[in-house]
Amino acid sequence: MVATLLDLERRLTDAALSTADRLIGASFTRGKAARERTFVATSRDVGRLMRLLAGTAGAVATAMKENGDALAAIDAAVGLDRLIAAKPQAAEIADVAEEDPLVRAADRWMRLREYGPMLIEAIDFKAARADDRTIAALIALRDLNRSGKRDLPEGTPMPFKKEWRRLVAGADGRLDHRLFEAALFAHLRNNWRSGDLWVERSTHYRRFDSYLLPLDEARTIVAPLGLPCDVDAWLAARAERLDRRLKRLGRHLGRGTLEGVSLRNGKLSIAPVRAEKNPEAEALAARIGALMPRIRITELLHEVARETGFLSAFTNVRTQQPVEDGSALLAVILADATNLGLSRMAAASQGVTRDQLFWTRDAFIRDETRGEGMSKLLHPPTRYPLTRLKRRGTGSKTADTWCDGRRETRDERVALGGHLPAALGASPAPFEADENTVSPWNRGLATREPALQGMVAHSRARAQHR
Repeated sequence: MVATLLDLERRLTDAALSTADRLIGASFTRGKAARERTFVATSRDVGRLMRLLAGTAGAVATAMKENGDALAAIDAAVGLDRLIAAKPQAAEIADVAEEDPLVRAADRWMRLREYGPMLIEAIDFKAARADDRTIAALIALRDLNRSGKRDLPEGTPMPFKKEWRRLVAGADGRLDHRLFEAALFAHLRNNWRSGDLWVERSTHYRRFDSYLLPLDEARTIVAPLGLPCDVDAWLAARAERLDRRLKRLGRHLGRGTLEGVSLRNGKLSIAPVRAEKNPEAEALAARIGALMPRIRITELLHEVARETGFLSAFTNVRTQQPVEDGSALLAVILADATNLGLSRMAAASQGVTRDQLFWTRDAFIRDETRGEGMSKLLHPPTRYPLTRLKRRGTGSKTADTWCDGRRETRDERVALGGHLPAALGASPAPFEADENTVSPWNRGLATREPALQGMVAHSRARAQHR
């Protein structure tokens, strides 16, 4: 029960910080979008004012060239009355263009106000320095919330950038409460995301050195690898090795013995590496490519989900039920795989919203569900004919037995460790292949293309021989 409560505390802490992250980020994102919409709405006025400015500048230039009266020239070209009347509108548009995102974010202060006080009451942020100004500002804001007062006292720490400090202080020196809270929470968000601040009872936002192994445990791990436990000794050895290689490179450069590399007049010149073209390989690649169906990536994801059933591995963190809306979960997976981000994925997709994607990610994407989904995704290839050209295997490339039946050694597993998905761990569990489900397309490919079968079998035989 204690272990469960501790795990639940970490999960809730991370969920609270993730929610605050989204709220603070959304305040600035929507504020920036509102400012841009306001500026775009004045585009016609901007064009008119620019033409007025161009006419004024042209009149002044002509008057200076002809030694005439500048005011008379301006009055004749654009009209002094029009120029004076445009001053307030020009100042208003300039204010919108130069407006700091903090101002618009503070306009959405009420949403943040509902969540912010609870966050700083429940979460105990830590910093490396005891006199950290961000922690001092959080304590001052927490005390102010507890007292029920609204006015910030003089000397309240403002750890954010100086542009925001000028906005918060204002012309009269009186601190604006809304701007102060918006600036402080944005600064706080940046600090916990960068690791300058941390939360002890957390998984994703705890102190950096807490992720490191204890020294005694590390020694037993690195000793068989021939690595020192002392980071200074390791860095010194690496520095010596780098210095030795740089000196060797310098000697070769001086002698001109490096192929494609030369040093002329103090400038390093490297010849471009040109790819070798093999007409037979290109023809084979074109032939194989012609066999592949031309479909959209989203259609392919849905087909893979139907074939493998890997979406069933993603269960709700609260109910432990599998996902109902597969489209939203596939969109989240695709956004993560392409580094597109959920906001841009929502904008590029139909039928799913940004909030829906964020909720799906928080509810279904976890380390354990990702690992189980990867396992389900990698196991089914053994059902297809191409994996049985040599003989039937009982595992995928990530299991103990390969698809072609070759048993890999421990040394091979270590060598391939960098290419295996981290979510599967060091030794994914073996599995038994199922021959019942074979894609019609794969069946046709295997039966109609004996040349391709022979090519695959030959390449695998050569790989095994090596």
